[in-house]
Amino acid sequence: MSSFFEHLVLPFLGFGILYVIVLRSVYRAVVRPPRVREGWALGRGLPLDPDHFGVPWGEVEGLDSAWVMKGHGTTNWLLLHGHGRSRRVWMHILQDLLPHAASVVVVDFPGHGDATGEVGLGQTEHEALTAWLDSSGSRWWVAGMSMGAGVALRIAAQANRVDGAIGLGAGDLREALAGKLRQKALPAGIFAAPICWWLRRRGRLPGPLHELTPNRPILLVHGEQDQVAPMDSAQSLAAEKQWSFESLPDVGHDLLGPEHAGSVVRLMQDFAERHDSDHDDQNRT
Repeated sequence: MSSFFEHLVLPFLGFGILYVIVLRSVYRAVVRPPRVREGWALGRGLPLDPDHFGVPWGEVEGLDSAWVMKGHGTTNWLLLHGHGRSRRVWMHILQDLLPHAASVVVVDFPGHGDATGEVGLGQTEHEALTAWLDSSGSRWWVAGMSMGAGVALRIAAQANRVDGAIGLGAGDLREALAGKLRQKALPAGIFAAPICWWLRRRGRLPGPLHELTPNRPILLVHGEQDQVAPMDSAQSLAAEKQWSFESLPDVGHDLLGPEHAGSVVRLMQDFAERHDSDHDDQNRT
């Protein structure tokens, strides 16, 4: 009896305890990710604030932890970060985008960076931003990275003053979570499935992106080597919805680094300018 217990029961018991510990740790990382602030930015050589760009800037009234910068162009941009990141991830993009933009707003989502509140996991962040955009009196383009891509699409489906949206590295929460687990050499299925099931039970799981129907121009941009949000899924979504799609070779999930910033900004700006031109042509006819 003792031999049976030692050789069969104890290993299963040990595995069960370890599984629960890891599952709880992964769940906490999803619903309460570590905040990235000044120390994180310094460690990556990123500027701490927009003083670095030499343009007029300030905090945005009506939004928690948001900067607005004045550029030298004509297009207004709202930029949204991904899960567990902050507005500072856009610093490399801003360097190339500001010369072509009239205004650029970058925000910290609730529970991220310097913002207060509970992490929304891409499900609720669009609500306050949509209200702010519609009260701004200006026209906007929205670009979001990873989780922020889903928020950008939700804004485009609801906001009246948004001309279009661009999703970088877009993917549903379940597949993105599975991708991150695989990157950490953890079995994706036995952790992603129960976490998403529990989030759904609690009403915190965002609906799938294919359910969104924004009546605006949409561009999805994806790295061909993305191991977090598979490119095939984004490409299929774009085809299903008749959205524009662009891929970048030899690029993973992080599309905001210095080596890719120029390419990403060109795609963003060209797409916005093309559809702004189409909009002006329609108004003239």
